[in-house]
Amino acid sequence: MSPAISIFPLFLVIIQIVLRSKIVPKDTEKLYDTAGKHLYIWGGIIFASIALTIYFNLDFLDENNTKWFWLIMIVTVLGYNSFLYWKFIRESNEHIVSLITLIVGIVYILIFIF
Repeated sequence: MSPAISIFPLFLVIIQIVLRSKIVPKDTEKLYDTAGKHLYIWGGIIFASIALTIYFNLDFLDENNTKWFWLIMIVTVLGYNSFLYWKFIRESNEHIVSLITLIVGIVYILIFIF
């Protein structure tokens, strides 16, 4: 496995923290305080269970499988989060942070991993 794949999750977390501190106002409403709380929790549980199922059934020694796993997971998870943030707390600009992180993640995968 290449080092680019190993540092990918850490890279996305750092990007999201930096973007959130720059774009999202400090006193905004959180998704847990809205009607989207249950959708957010259940979506996370479903995505985590799918990711774990794929993780234990997929051959990660093949780099092609790893690349496609990360690409599909980043698009589905961050796309789902962006939609929920846009639907329930549009004024917080949290959906913009998720979309920018999604784009940066896809570009990272296409440049450094593919």
